[in-house]
Amino acid sequence: MLRPEDIKLLLGLSDNMLDCAGIRLTLKTIYVPKTIGELRMNDKVLPRYEEIKCDPICRLSSGAYIVRYNEYVEIPNGYMGLVFPRSSLLRMGATIYTAV
Repeated sequence: MLRPEDIKLLLGLSDNMLDCAGIRLTLKTIYVPKTIGELRMNDKVLPRYEEIKCDPICRLSSGAYIVRYNEYVEIPNGYMGLVFPRSSLLRMGATIYTAV
């Protein structure tokens, strides 16, 4: 576990990119799946997605979405990043699924 000050130095971030919960990410786009994906023994087919327009608020109904952030975070070799949803997302019934 690293302190925000350590993350700042390790990743070369500015002060305004950090808060008490870690790296501050900003929303770029939201997509909704339009087709189903397929997992096969030796292959996969990813679903097609459609971008949701936000003017400037996104009102989302129940379901799955793909979120793209404005920031790209490059984790150095020998480290691993964990993503947790902010409590404000959890209070709205949203969560984030991640993978290593």
